[in-house]
Amino acid sequence: MRKAIIVFSGFTEARSERTGSYKLWHDVLDKHRHDVACVLFLEWNDDPKGHARLLNMMGVTEVLTFAYSWGAGFGLREFSKSFAGSVKAVICDPVFYSKFFWMRWRAIVRWCKPT
Repeated sequence: MRKAIIVFSGFTEARSERTGSYKLWHDVLDKHRHDVACVLFLEWNDDPKGHARLLNMMGVTEVLTFAYSWGAGFGLREFSKSFAGSVKAVICDPVFYSKFFWMRWRAIVRWCKPT
């Protein structure tokens, strides 16, 4: 059984910034780089379906994901649709990413409490 670990960042977290998601990825990488096939840090919109197909081709059968904000509402959701194996997730403050542009603004304004 080949395993991988993925950290999906949130909407405002860039790969080049030392955010909480970056720090989590760095800690996981230090502890588990020799135990798993790979440890990835992906921004919330970094072609999750493409990464799922890549891991499928690598023979990965199980993925542990950590996802924050739109990383959970878009990245993890889209990744799970294309990954053939088992996906386990630890999510923090997931925000639903609608396929309809006119619905996305609700996730970033405070005066509107989306359900």
